[in-house]
Amino acid sequence: MPGEQEDDAEFGQLLVELDQLDAQKSATLDRKAFMQHGARRYAIYKRLIALLSPKAMSEEERKGRKAIRIPCSLAASIRQAGEPAAATAEDISCGGTLLRTDFLARVGAEVTVMLKDEGGKVDLTMPIPARVAWTKGGRLGVSFVSASEGVSHRIVRLVCELKKRQRKAGG
Repeated sequence: MPGEQEDDAEFGQLLVELDQLDAQKSATLDRKAFMQHGARRYAIYKRLIALLSPKAMSEEERKGRKAIRIPCSLAASIRQAGEPAAATAEDISCGGTLLRTDFLARVGAEVTVMLKDEGGKVDLTMPIPARVAWTKGGRLGVSFVSASEGVSHRIVRLVCELKKRQRKAGG
């Protein structure tokens, strides 16, 4: 669809611009340029979130999905109480993730998820509050809930980084 191609092109352009901003050294910018740099990064993230959100999807894409999901294979852990259990995130969106794990939890249970982007640019070594949305055969769908702005920002960065990798790989 033409709208999807335009959104994909815009998404790609925003990711390139974000990479360019990331490559600039903040220490070399004067105060005004530093403020403009930060404002532009904020505007880019705001637009990327809009493109990744349900509002950016068609009615058909929205059926059964709340947000665009990016396939991945990230080391993860999940904890309800006690020791964390190992997991692998198989896909992720700004709103949640699909985990493959032996961890048993009931639907609606509040859990904490940790994601690790091995060798990636995004540091997610912080707990992400989540709720189990569904379970089936060693897989859990979890929705991120009540995440702080810092955690939400890192989740968006991770989703964008994974999307960039997917695009580079031709996916």
